[in-house]
Amino acid sequence: MKYNHFFLILLVSCLGIVAQAENQVQFLPRGEQSLSARMLAIDGAQTSIDYITYIFEPCDSSTKMLLEALIAKAKAGLKVRMIIDAYELKSDSKQKLADLNAYLKANNIEMRYYNAFGLGFERSHIKLMVIDGKQATGRYISGGRNTSDAYFGLSAETNYLDHDLAISGSSLKDAQSSFDELWDSQNVGTYDKKLLFGLPNPLIAKPDLKKFTANCLTKNQKDAEIAQFFKNNSTSILESAPKRICTDVSFFIDNDKFRNNPNAAHSGNKNVLEEDLNDTQLSFKRTTKNFLDFIAATKENVVIHNQFYIPSMKLKQGFKTLRSNNKKVLIFTNRTGDAGSLTEAMTQLIRESAKKDSNGSQLVLLISSLGSLSDRHALTPETADHKWRIHTKTAVRDHQDIFLGSFNLDKISYKENLEEGMIIRGCADLVKDIEVDMLKLANTHDSDLENCPACKKEIPKDFLDTLKGKIIDYF
Repeated sequence: MKYNHFFLILLVSCLGIVAQAENQVQFLPRGEQSLSARMLAIDGAQTSIDYITYIFEPCDSSTKMLLEALIAKAKAGLKVRMIIDAYELKSDSKQKLADLNAYLKANNIEMRYYNAFGLGFERSHIKLMVIDGKQATGRYISGGRNTSDAYFGLSAETNYLDHDLAISGSSLKDAQSSFDELWDSQNVGTYDKKLLFGLPNPLIAKPDLKKFTANCLTKNQKDAEIAQFFKNNSTSILESAPKRICTDVSFFIDNDKFRNNPNAAHSGNKNVLEEDLNDTQLSFKRTTKNFLDFIAATKENVVIHNQFYIPSMKLKQGFKTLRSNNKKVLIFTNRTGDAGSLTEAMTQLIRESAKKDSNGSQLVLLISSLGSLSDRHALTPETADHKWRIHTKTAVRDHQDIFLGSFNLDKISYKENLEEGMIIRGCADLVKDIEVDMLKLANTHDSDLENCPACKKEIPKDFLDTLKGKIIDYF
């Protein structure tokens, strides 16, 4: 009898371990789902909110709505911390960010910037919101979306298709510790140091809160309509995203020690940008290492959505190895670059990479912004038609495992930016949710081949006769 009692205790203990390891995951492929998830998460916060983003446009309707909710929680006594990448501080937006910094400080939000006073091109490309991160009831949202109207389908110009995950459960502790790690990083600091070598710091603009409030934060009709819409519909919108139980979920961000660790010094090559990451650097550049390991473990096939396809170094070799081993690789990416003055050069690189690597078992599909690509919802402006771009960074391996985050298939994400990622293994229902969205993009591609003459002109001619109908083979 005592042995039966022992095994009963052991069984209960094991079940408890399984229960603790569970994560509830919602896949958020639509802009209104992601914005609803953020608003509801903030509204339900009890103790703390931690927020990291790359792009943050305070004058956009969605951002104003989020700011108002964050400030209300901060004034109610919750600990609210934000990290915004400061790369744009070197541009004309310095004044706007100076005003934003002062505004948030005045409203009880702790504000820090990544690389606030650095002269290099280091950026934090991480997107993460952690709610009640040290509570069992907490949650986090992470993926590819920045914080501006364009990432929620609300821009009158270009909008972006993207993916996020809303997660609660055992992986929450990793998301919270990741935020804390970056918050304490030597490259994260405030934006209110008044002196530089005893002189006024030229990188700091003098805040003008009165002008900022009048020109940026005053609500207009669009702001009011969006706020009312999400107040009325956020719950039902979020409920449209199924909740999946996944036991094997990991979250990670890059540690910026990969830049300056003494054991990671470069070999002396004058062109350091062309030098690959060594093993020491990769131990800190976690997102890069995890993505390399993820595709290397492919047994049969991997399907990828990504904003860019310009692989380099070990990443380029990783895809080459998959082709050599006849593993199926299907990649959906944009036909054009999206990098200001570098757009044309990037477009050429994407086309060259796609054409070169679309051989054997790999196919790289270039999706046009002139065709049927869309993620319209009730509040998307009519003028946004045919101005959609892929911004997703998602991979599904062997119909079993998922990689989703901020990692682009280019050199900047590979070895320059700080990135974030999540790997979910063996969660069949979640895989199906994501593959349904991937098939929609495959159908968009085929539809454009048949119905969009302008799109055909953007696709290399030697692709046209071989593409249609073959994409489904990769699923």
